[in-house]
Amino acid sequence: MNSRADRRGFTLVEMLVVIGIIVVLVAILFPVFASVREQARQTQCISNLHQLGIALKSYRTDHGRYPFAPYYDTDIGKYQGGFSALFPDYVDDRSVFICPNDRNIDAAKQAARDRSYCSYNGLVSAPRDDDEGSWEFDPEDYTNIETGAAIVAGPTRYYNYYGYTNAGVDCYGGVEGEDDYLPYAKNTPEWLKDEGLKYRHYPRLFNRQAPDTTVITHCVHHRSQYNNAAEEIDIILRLGGTSDKIHRTAWQSHEVDEVSKFVTQRE
Repeated sequence: MNSRADRRGFTLVEMLVVIGIIVVLVAILFPVFASVREQARQTQCISNLHQLGIALKSYRTDHGRYPFAPYYDTDIGKYQGGFSALFPDYVDDRSVFICPNDRNIDAAKQAARDRSYCSYNGLVSAPRDDDEGSWEFDPEDYTNIETGAAIVAGPTRYYNYYGYTNAGVDCYGGVEGEDDYLPYAKNTPEWLKDEGLKYRHYPRLFNRQAPDTTVITHCVHHRSQYNNAAEEIDIILRLGGTSDKIHRTAWQSHEVDEVSKFVTQRE
């Protein structure tokens, strides 16, 4: 007698309640999923850097020096120097060169691999197949932390060959002066002397005896995942083989002498 009543479906109100609950749950869980996804990408990035660090040490053993500062050769359509110099003898998988968060080359990943592009060499925005110049490192103006010399339209490199500014950018290769493009090639910087250290302790890859605390590079492609600048994370790679997640504002903070902890030997 009650079979018709037993077979009745959901009412409109009940359906709206269920949909509302689902929407609330999705709103709660979406940030969690995004956080988990970002953690996975950071883990992959750290793995990439670890492999590159091992390869870089092997390169140093074989050649007696580290690869020179990276640049894009528009004539041959390939990156030279930096981590790109490790392919193919030391790194045969070019996917290791690309941070999973590098959105600048999303539309040109195969072209990036063909050019030996590496996310950890420097910053490149919106490269295009039909414009070799668009693959060159982004230009930006900086100031030499030791001499105060202006660097106009220097390349935004993060591979630490010539030495970092307080912003964590290796840009000295574009500075003309008495050191013939190699700042501090003759003298130990005052901030190193203040730490009781000598030129052999200079934390840059131009120094073949650079200490293990030297930061080789730092990945900047994770910053966009944070809403607050104070929470932005960079992942750094040191010559000793360690990779660390560091708050960008923390390692860019300056000491009284205006030299950041990131640039000096201090942890």
